[in-house]
Amino acid sequence: MPILSPRYASWSERPKTLLRQPCLRVAIVVALLAGPPRLVAMDFERGDSNADGAVNIADAIYLLNYLYQDGPTPTCLDTADVNDDGTVDIADAVYGLSMLKGGGPLPPPPFNQCGDDPTPDTVDCVSYAPCP
Repeated sequence: MPILSPRYASWSERPKTLLRQPCLRVAIVVALLAGPPRLVAMDFERGDSNADGAVNIADAIYLLNYLYQDGPTPTCLDTADVNDDGTVDIADAVYGLSMLKGGGPLPPPPFNQCGDDPTPDTVDCVSYAPCP
């Protein structure tokens, strides 16, 4: 026979737990299937890694410093994902530098304006001061 708490003489007397409620079980399954919540889409400008409001060579230097010299983390990692591949790596610095030199393609939106990231990925934006 299973061991019961001294307060309850039988299984039928024990209180029902929340997880025994069918509606709550359904809500938990739906929440788990929906994935992690995204709070609010933060507006930013792609390529402006140092968040100074301008896209220039200083952004590539800031990004390389972050990646290889333990420099400060960009407050908005979406700005550093210049090629919008869902990761922040050296390819983003190269992409940004080649665009600045004039031979590479422009970064995907939002570029040259504030906007939210149209691409679903794990790179996110905590804050970006230049955009209202």
